[in-house]
Amino acid sequence: MAAWLVPLHRLLFSSGAAFTALLAIDDFFMLHERIIPRHLDIGEKQTLAVYAMIACAIIISIVRTWGLASLKPLAIAAICFSVAIVVDLVDQRTTPHVWVEDTAKMAGFASWAFFWVSAAGNLLSPPRTRLPADRTDRGFRTGA
Repeated sequence: MAAWLVPLHRLLFSSGAAFTALLAIDDFFMLHERIIPRHLDIGEKQTLAVYAMIACAIIISIVRTWGLASLKPLAIAAICFSVAIVVDLVDQRTTPHVWVEDTAKMAGFASWAFFWVSAAGNLLSPPRTRLPADRTDRGFRTGA
């Protein structure tokens, strides 16, 4: 919705949405583990490297568009996704490994989603204005 209402940011929101959809489809169908290596003869590590390059391109665009102030949720998402990838590449399918991988992945998705929802909310909300010096936060005049 924010991409539709704020055309200046349409490409950035669309890129974020497309990459989010790609990650969700990859997670559901295990594209990087089974489908892509089997049918396209591209290894799992190479696929993950392409995903990382796409994420870096989106983050660079975010920094160029909105600056560094809003990157904390993305940094948390990057850390969580990195943990999930490392655990996935260790490839020990024991219960603790699967639990750590899935928990890190879901925390990454939550932080990623929080960033995009916050960014959309900030763009769609009206600009905040300061109260005049002679008013309190409740709108009453101070003094006589």
